[in-house]
Amino acid sequence: MKNLTIYRSQAGWVPNLEDLQSNLSIPGKLGYSWKILRDGLPYIPVGENILLTLEFQSKLIPVQVVNAELKKQLEKIEADQGYKAGKKQKFDIKQAIIMKLHEQAFVTSKLTNVWINIEHDLMCIETTSQNLADEVISRLVHDLKYSGRPVITKTKPISFMRQIIADVVIGNLELGESCVLSAEGQKTIHFKNENLDTREVRNYLAEGRFPKKLELSLDSGKATFTIDESLKISKIVLPDITNERGEFETESDFFDSTFTIRAGQCIEIINALMSTLGEQLIINDKEAA
Repeated sequence: MKNLTIYRSQAGWVPNLEDLQSNLSIPGKLGYSWKILRDGLPYIPVGENILLTLEFQSKLIPVQVVNAELKKQLEKIEADQGYKAGKKQKFDIKQAIIMKLHEQAFVTSKLTNVWINIEHDLMCIETTSQNLADEVISRLVHDLKYSGRPVITKTKPISFMRQIIADVVIGNLELGESCVLSAEGQKTIHFKNENLDTREVRNYLAEGRFPKKLELSLDSGKATFTIDESLKISKIVLPDITNERGEFETESDFFDSTFTIRAGQCIEIINALMSTLGEQLIINDKEAA
């Protein structure tokens, strides 16, 4: 898990995973569906953690190919009939081209992992794209009756990023070595693998720029990751796992052990952020301070 968009599930929500069987992914099935992961099932439950994978299959038709074919046919009409095709005729020709190319196009597939932790009421989508996250949530609501919302913190992420740039360390979170500073009408400034505890960085903030992305370190380098202004987490780097494949009887056992460890490490990151920024929890559909 390298990127996470975090949601807090309604307390007590437990998915009925059998419901996923009604929308399984099969080769060539266009749209969103749940990919079979193990033993013919679209999920892998490991203790309090559950892994799902949403697959999006589509046929990609390059615009350049459509336009080139359209131009070719329009030129032929003009040459044969002595006049240019009208607006409606152009539209009809273009639609016919798209339909023909659609039949010939290869199916492409994109996979998005979903990690659910029952104990901590967490549901995390492995993406920083809000559009994709919204699509995944839509499928979860439809197929699993998901109930939850994006995490909301008392301290805004931008305010926290400004503060930790000034203080360097807050709780068990420490300033990293990369950031993006931005402001409307001003040049965006990128720092990468640099000391951010400098007058230069603080001057940019004083001029009105705000942190758009900031790298952080957990427990003096135990893990590093980047947060943005909406608290999406990206570029997660976790400690090495000492487990070796030879220690386990099957590939599934090895995966389950690795998944459990990685999930625990990601929970540490999320808990550190929620503890530092202060989370507004969900209690009976109402916010609690």
